[in-house]
Amino acid sequence: LNSAHHLGFVDEALAAINVWHARRVLPSDLFGAAALLALDCNDRVSAKKWCDLAMSVGMDAKALVARSTLKLGEQDASGALSDAEEALVLAPYEGRAWSGRAFCQLAIGLLKEARHSFDRAIELQPQHIGTLHGRAWLNIIEGDLAAAESDLRAALELDRNFAESHGGMAVVKALQGKRDEAQACMEKARRLPRGSAAAGFAQLVLEGKLSDKAAITTFVGQIVSGSNNDGTDRA
Repeated sequence: LNSAHHLGFVDEALAAINVWHARRVLPSDLFGAAALLALDCNDRVSAKKWCDLAMSVGMDAKALVARSTLKLGEQDASGALSDAEEALVLAPYEGRAWSGRAFCQLAIGLLKEARHSFDRAIELQPQHIGTLHGRAWLNIIEGDLAAAESDLRAALELDRNFAESHGGMAVVKALQGKRDEAQACMEKARRLPRGSAAAGFAQLVLEGKLSDKAAITTFVGQIVSGSNNDGTDRA
C-alpha cells in the first residue's frame, strides 16, 4: 500500500483497502493509511470515516495527518496544527506530518516556522508535489520569486499535467510582470483536469487587483486553507 501510494496509484490502493475492509480482513493499523489515501483521492467524507475508525483504535500518525488537513480545510488552523504536532511526536520522520505542520504554520502566519517545516518535509520527501507548492507559496509571500519558480519547476518535473503547478507558475510570472508567460501558464492550468485556484490568483495580479503584500498574503492563506488538498497532497 505504501509503495502504491508513493508511486501515485492512490485510487487503486484505496480500492484494495475498500475490498479488504468489506471482507473484514483489513488490519486496524491500516485505517490511518486508508484515511490518507482517501484524502489524496479528494474523498473527504471517506477520509473522515477512516480517521474516526483509526482514532477509535488508538493514536495513528497518518490518521492525524489526514485529520489535520481536514481541519485546515474547515478553517481550524490551530486544531490542524495541534494534530500535525501530535503526528510528529508519533512519527518524527514522517514527511507528510512535517508538510502538514508547515501548511498550518503558513496559514497562521508563522512564516519562519513554516519554512523550517517545509524544508524538513522536502528533505524527507523530495518528490511530494504538495509540499513543493506550499514552499513556493511561502516564497511568494516573502517576495522571493526566483525560489518560488524553482520549487514550481521541481513540481512540474515530477508531473507536467498537474494544473495547480502551472497555476502557481502563472502567479510567479504575473508578479514578475511577464504577462505573456503568465497567460500561457494560465491557459495550460485551465485546460487540465480539476482546474487551478492559482490561475484565478494570477488573473487578479495581471488585472492589477492584487499587488500589495498584505493582499497577496491573504489570498495565499485562502488557497492554503481552502485548497490545500485539491490534489496537492499527492505522494
